[in-house]
Amino acid sequence: QFFFAQNIFGSIGTKPKVQKKSFIETNIFLAIWQLISIVWQNIKYGFENAGTLAYLIIGIISGLIAFASSIFIAPCAFVLLTLLWYFILVFAKNLTAIEIDRIIVILIFSASTVFFWWAFEQAGGSMTIFAKDYTNRELSGNSADIFNTINTIITLVPMIIVTYVLFKLFQNTFKKYFISNIFLGLSFVIIWYIVYYMLNAEIGQETSEIPASWFSVLNSLFIILLAPVFSKIWASKYNPSGPKKFGIGLILLGVGYLFVAYGSMGIPAGAQTASVSIMWLVYAYLFHTLGELCLSPVGLSYVSKLAPVRLIGIMFGFWLLSSAAANGLAGLTGSYIDDISSAIGLNGFFGIFALVPIGAGLLMFLLNSFIKRKMHGIK
Repeated sequence: QFFFAQNIFGSIGTKPKVQKKSFIETNIFLAIWQLISIVWQNIKYGFENAGTLAYLIIGIISGLIAFASSIFIAPCAFVLLTLLWYFILVFAKNLTAIEIDRIIVILIFSASTVFFWWAFEQAGGSMTIFAKDYTNRELSGNSADIFNTINTIITLVPMIIVTYVLFKLFQNTFKKYFISNIFLGLSFVIIWYIVYYMLNAEIGQETSEIPASWFSVLNSLFIILLAPVFSKIWASKYNPSGPKKFGIGLILLGVGYLFVAYGSMGIPAGAQTASVSIMWLVYAYLFHTLGELCLSPVGLSYVSKLAPVRLIGIMFGFWLLSSAAANGLAGLTGSYIDDISSAIGLNGFFGIFALVPIGAGLLMFLLNSFIKRKMHGIK
């Protein structure tokens, strides 16, 4: 589809013209591969080959990485070191004071997203475990009918909206991009069949059990419903500053976990099963989505606004690296759900994911004036 419709964007995203590059730029990839080799050799053989200062420094770093004994830390740390090395050698000497201040803001925003995604990404781990083992997902009679009705609505309404948008797109592009539209239309036919098959299977059952993974659908639903509202707020006089948006997003995320923590208060420490209301998860996903709408698209926008034009790529690299680190930490922390809940209960476990983001959000509010000065007029 994208291959046959690539001309729709004109020259945007096309291959750039070949330009004469500096010695450092033309040899950057070779240098990266050399660094990979050095790190690997030192991890494998220790410090036996550390005959130069460079080998010694990389050897120490790789030794610390190995000591950390976490699979995700090694690639993240190496990528970060490579980015820093490239940044310092190629660009740092050419930065103005204003550019340095704005880069500092990007790094602060990137650090705050680590706290956000660290907690948010529990949705695919500990929150799914909570949904599977500790919530009452069995439905029958009127409850099953209500769930099937709601599930049908939240499945069909977004599909109808997207299909309508697709139809309007066909009207404008079908003749010019015929093959691309055929592939796109075929994919939607397949999706509609899957929707019909799923809903028919659900409605045909007298009793119903909500799949534990179903709750993650709520995030997408709330985004579709609430994104236009947030767009209107950001375009109004009530639009808060960037640091405040980050702070609000973190606090809303923490509030979402307060619902789960409160809902699990009656579960004894170390319990393997329970049967609490599914509404605590619904409230949690609602506030998580509210927080995401305050932080995620806003963060991407600020990186593009604050980064010097020649550094946009590397700054987005820092931004995405923070998300990668957060996902790794989320999985690592979530893996201790049994140990932590045995010691302080499930409410204590989810309380951690409430208090840490709320604390980080309050810190962003305290840093608001400082960050705004560093932004130098960027709103």
